[in-house]
Amino acid sequence: MARLIMAILATVALVAFSMANTHQVELSLVFGRPTEIRLISLMGATFGTGLLTGVLWGMIRRLKKAEGPRPKLQLSDTHDLLKD
Repeated sequence: MARLIMAILATVALVAFSMANTHQVELSLVFGRPTEIRLISLMGATFGTGLLTGVLWGMIRRLKKAEGPRPKLQLSDTHDLLKD
């Protein structure tokens, strides 16, 4: 029951936050003309981009950690590579 109440309160807060940020703002990019966009859309796109970047960064770090440390090359190894 407590989870349901918390979910309802979170939904109400999210809807209130969304409705408070529906006004248009000007978005100027490096190229092109400035455009009008809803603030909540801009905030959602920014959040989504950050979330995607964080998830991908975590996956890359986990994969690198699973591979283990790379073997260090000795000077003699690089000399043999250059000789071939």
